[in-house]
Amino acid sequence: MRPVLSLLFAATFWGIVWYPLRRFEEAGLGGAWLLVVSYMAAFLTLALTSWPGLAGMERHRGKLLLMALAAGWTNLGFVLAMLEGTVARVLILFYLSPLWTVLLGHFFLREPLTRVTVITLFTGLAGALLMLWEPGAERAAVGAGDLMAVTAGLAFAVTNVLTRALGALGTRQKTLVSWAGVVLLSLAVALLEQPLPELPWRVWMGAAGLGMF
Repeated sequence: MRPVLSLLFAATFWGIVWYPLRRFEEAGLGGAWLLVVSYMAAFLTLALTSWPGLAGMERHRGKLLLMALAAGWTNLGFVLAMLEGTVARVLILFYLSPLWTVLLGHFFLREPLTRVTVITLFTGLAGALLMLWEPGAERAAVGAGDLMAVTAGLAFAVTNVLTRALGALGTRQKTLVSWAGVVLLSLAVALLEQPLPELPWRVWMGAAGLGMF
């Protein structure tokens, strides 16, 4: 029951988080800087309250680095897509990630593809195309937000597969690595985009609170 509730909470959170993202952008805190602050707050909170230790992590450096990069782009790409594109299109494209997860799990983890799974994959893809199709247009225009949403969903699938592949490590260890990836990748993009904005302390505290939530 707890895993189901966790999935429902996560899906609901990612479905409504676009609203505070837009409000923070209006206040002058762009997507990359917002992620730096919010995920740094989350990282420090977890690290200080329940440091999981580094035992065993050195044996999986390659996979952990890839997971950090994938998790970083999952969050950064999704946030930038939400700010750049149309909310409905971004959500539909991002939530194609279960399809990519099934395929990656089959090829890299040797998980079986049953007939029901294949039918579900094609049904999900057809449903997404149907919802995204614009009547009267020979082809739907693909914007930057769409591309970021698709690649963020693919990165989310990579993160999920690597999480299962790293079953020997604890959940907190993998979570800290993922959050560190978000902070570092977002910081790199933020520094390239603009210097640290001068904003009221309430905005920074709100961003930190979003991360700890």
